[in-house]
Amino acid sequence: MERQWVVVRRYGAWRIEQYPTAPAQEWATLSALARVQAPTPRPIWQDFEGRLFGCPTLVTSLMPGRGLLAPRDAVRWVTDLAQALGQIH
Repeated sequence: MERQWVVVRRYGAWRIEQYPTAPAQEWATLSALARVQAPTPRPIWQDFEGRLFGCPTLVTSLMPGRGLLAPRDAVRWVTDLAQALGQIH
């Protein structure tokens, strides 16, 4: 078995109170995007009831790269973003 990095997303009480369907909706969205090979995280595991971690939890693949809040080359950043969005839609 090969090791892989994953993202564990736990939905806290406030989030569930405000948007109780958020975990299921995110799972459905990521599943649909995976079916069309969109460049998005792949859903791996879900626990909507919070049995393991005490709150609703999703596990997804980790996308390469890092967050970018202030791009040095805004034109390239927007172009790359537009291309990724074009693949999704």
